[in-house]
Amino acid sequence: MNDPHTVLIGDSRETLKTLQAESVHCVVTSPPFFRLRDYRVLGQIGNEPSVHDYLDSLCAVFSEVSRVLRPDGTLWLELGDTYDGWGGRALQRLKHKSSRTWGAKLIEREKALLGMPWRLAFALADRGWLLRAEIVWHKPNAMPESAQDRPTRAHTTVFLFSRKPRYYYDPDGWREQCAEGSGARTVSDRAKLVEHGDGKANESFYTSTAGRVETRNARTVWSIPTAPYHGPHAAAFAPEIPRRAILLGTSERGCCPSCGVPWRRLVRVEGGSKRSRRELGETQRARSFGGPAQSLSHRGHHDSAIRQRITEGWSQDCGCAAQEPVPCTVLDPFAGTGTTGMVAGWLERKSVLCELDEECRSLIAERLKTPRPGVEAEDPRQLRLAM
Repeated sequence: MNDPHTVLIGDSRETLKTLQAESVHCVVTSPPFFRLRDYRVLGQIGNEPSVHDYLDSLCAVFSEVSRVLRPDGTLWLELGDTYDGWGGRALQRLKHKSSRTWGAKLIEREKALLGMPWRLAFALADRGWLLRAEIVWHKPNAMPESAQDRPTRAHTTVFLFSRKPRYYYDPDGWREQCAEGSGARTVSDRAKLVEHGDGKANESFYTSTAGRVETRNARTVWSIPTAPYHGPHAAAFAPEIPRRAILLGTSERGCCPSCGVPWRRLVRVEGGSKRSRRELGETQRARSFGGPAQSLSHRGHHDSAIRQRITEGWSQDCGCAAQEPVPCTVLDPFAGTGTTGMVAGWLERKSVLCELDEECRSLIAERLKTPRPGVEAEDPRQLRLAM
């Protein structure tokens, strides 16, 4: 088998032009934050003199990303925010000559939060991208800040974009574990909500999730500790972010080698009690028409069954002749140290990594050799074993 990783060194606005159109299934990336760091590389993005120039630079990159991304593909974009004038102080500490362009007020409002993630999201939406979700990456071990007149920032934003309204998304690729006593409510617990009127507007939710649930669909707040990186790069990507994005945005089985359409997972749901779901619906309807709302707990009924989602197989939906699938391709136009490629390799996907800094070539090559963690755990901290 050929090397599953392709590394392109140079400005991604140019290197992406060498890729075939609609050849990538999923894009996972974290661009340089605006005026947060000076990587001391000619042509770097993030060192522009104005907010608009920064957004134009990123939009030029994602214009090429749109060309190489399949119509059923997704873009997972992580970006942090910054304050007006804050970058000047950061660059002065670096004592770099280019700092003279930093620190100028950008919107003439000193200390104002610039809202860069949403500025970029709106700019991409204006250029045809469909914004599908905003995910908050909560960092429980966030770095402290010296500011005493505002809360300390402990999150960045991850956006999910698509090119078309219908795209590939595998909700069973990665599912959250339900906390004990929250998502795993018993039928009697839900009946009490209906009895007291709290479940009236959500009958379909409660009646469709009877029985204990061990996992749930991914939520939009991901609490993931930052992962340490002991190399020379100052902003390594936390591996758990691309892991979740790749599992949700690409097919575990792979794609058709002829047309590239991802294979779809076939899922069967087992467990729970159909009788309890029916009875709960009857209880709600009785209350709606003024009748007695008898709680299922009064009938001595207590359902503790586990509802499990079981993968039965995979479906090739493209109509091509049956062939053995090949791995899906993941792109990172701002590769940095190659974290996205490393995780793609762990998950048996191919990757294309674009990086401006020639010095990162050796870092990426070394990172791609990192063995997969021995424990496939839901605890993101266990991914630090690979660092």
